[in-house]
Amino acid sequence: GSAPKLGVAPSDEYTFCVWCSPVGNYFKTESNATGTLLSSVSPITLLVSRGYTRSCIGGVGGVKAVGNYAPVFKCQSETKEKGFNEALFVDAKEGQWIEEAGASNFFVYIPHGDRPGGTLVTPPLNNGTILAGVTRDSILTLARAELPDVTVEERPINLNELGKATEAFCCGTGASITPVGDIHVPSTETEGEETIYNFWKGERRAGDVTEKLYKMLHDIMWGEDKKLEKKYADWILVVPPLPKA
Repeated sequence: GSAPKLGVAPSDEYTFCVWCSPVGNYFKTESNATGTLLSSVSPITLLVSRGYTRSCIGGVGGVKAVGNYAPVFKCQSETKEKGFNEALFVDAKEGQWIEEAGASNFFVYIPHGDRPGGTLVTPPLNNGTILAGVTRDSILTLARAELPDVTVEERPINLNELGKATEAFCCGTGASITPVGDIHVPSTETEGEETIYNFWKGERRAGDVTEKLYKMLHDIMWGEDKKLEKKYADWILVVPPLPKA
């Protein structure tokens, strides 16, 4: 708020600002692999948070506000000290249902098995504990419209279901689409024990579905696919440079 007053109450006046800045990969990971757009980004490692929860039903976990990020800073610091890139948060009630990473939404891809294609799954927004990310929405739209062999579901994901998935990724404004290499799930019964779910794809790094989604999103942003650029023209606003003085 920018009203001339100080107090614990909503402001009567607000100033809306848009700040633009070039950014690199949010997770600052690099790979020596070559051949695809995602080859330069090494998949990240996630540690399921035990002892910390990001949000709860009835809270403000679905609100895009500074106060929604600060509560995870301590957990993120401890997670990185243990050698992981990011924490993966689960529900506050049972500690078994995936919600999102510290600053990004989460997806898994589960093959159909005996037939072509598979299912792309991300946790739902109905509990109000997950941010309704713009990148998340873009991925859901692209997957439904452009990947005919992929079924899209917004539903709860149990930690045990990670064993069925062959791909996982995080997404967000800063993260874009970042592949996940492995997820470590500490045991709630035996200290020091954990279950590791591996999604590494060797030198290629990212899985096929992750790669396709990343390429489409990248090509729309940079105008490198004219067909997609035209189809999703309402996603892009070109800001012309200021005239030289």
